[in-house]
Amino acid sequence: MNIKVFQITDYEWWAAESAEAAVEDYLYVTGETEEYIIDRPYELNDEDMKNNFINLEDGRRITFEAYLAELIEADTAFPGMFTVAE
Repeated sequence: MNIKVFQITDYEWWAAESAEAAVEDYLYVTGETEEYIIDRPYELNDEDMKNNFINLEDGRRITFEAYLAELIEADTAFPGMFTVAE
């Protein structure tokens, strides 16, 4: 399984094997319409994955890379929400 992180909106990221899977799950979970997704999903590249973000769910500052590793280690089911962040 090759999980990637996709930015779906200005403040929501989803983790999935493909952009299509991320969008499909996002729309299903949130009930939003495709118009809500602004010029995305954007797949985070290696450089992006090293950036820090503040996870609004738990208040931690962590890199996208480290958080994805935590989710994978915890056997998180994908596709699914990665985080809501600032």
